[in-house]
Amino acid sequence: MARTKISGPEAKLRQRGGAWFQNKRQSLGLTQLDVSKRLGYDYYTFVAQIESGKGKLPEEHYETVAKLFKMSPQDFAKKQLVFYFPSIFKCLYGAPTDKDLSIHS
Repeated sequence: MARTKISGPEAKLRQRGGAWFQNKRQSLGLTQLDVSKRLGYDYYTFVAQIESGKGKLPEEHYETVAKLFKMSPQDFAKKQLVFYFPSIFKCLYGAPTDKDLSIHS
């Protein structure tokens, strides 16, 4: 199956999500390789793809990364929803606030 190129508002949200992921990782003193290894990947490029907005974290890793990022699984999942599944976020929580969209929280 061919991958669909993401563009427009969805691409901007993914880039914002990647920036949030990178800020969170760096604030905890973790390298891309640290996170990748914790998730069972041998190469840092897995995390680099997420941080560039070209990839997204598979849902099966949410709890592991939440723990690694010192967040509750619920707060981590909510952050993923706002950046990667905005229509679901809106259905559950309403329109995102500036705080929801912040890359520094």
